[in-house]
Amino acid sequence: MTLGVIISNIDGEPAYKPTLQIKYPKSLQLAKSVVYCEQSEAEDYGRLSCHLPGPILPSENLKLLIEFDASVLFGGIPKLEFNIEANSDSEEINNSNNQQFFAQELRTEADLEMVGNSKSKNVTFMVEGEIKESSTVQTFEVRKRLDSPIKGILVDLEVPTGVE
Repeated sequence: MTLGVIISNIDGEPAYKPTLQIKYPKSLQLAKSVVYCEQSEAEDYGRLSCHLPGPILPSENLKLLIEFDASVLFGGIPKLEFNIEANSDSEEINNSNNQQFFAQELRTEADLEMVGNSKSKNVTFMVEGEIKESSTVQTFEVRKRLDSPIKGILVDLEVPTGVE
């Protein structure tokens, strides 16, 4: 998964010593190191602190691609949130456009199948103090048909205990 960030100097003087701070979900890991950036971690998120080449001249921009390893994600995560902030040592005309919050919604999909079969086997059990016998055992198996990040599932199976 790649996060693309474009830092633009919209107006004013050149942006000297531009910096970029990116907070990203701790559930993601960087796939490789990012040029100009140092990685650190807080309790709830990962952080990239970048000292970009400068100055960025007016009406120019700088593009940075950050590759994350998404294979560490697991089913049930509703979204990934990123907080991105750019600054420089130059006088700022408008601070309100220096920060961007980005949330990517996620959906977990799986292709599961349940297969059942009957096998002849003598089973003895007790019903209201009387011994009963059955000659059938029902077996169920749940299988993943395609690749999926799901590591396990929970199945509710209702089994009748008698016939009226």
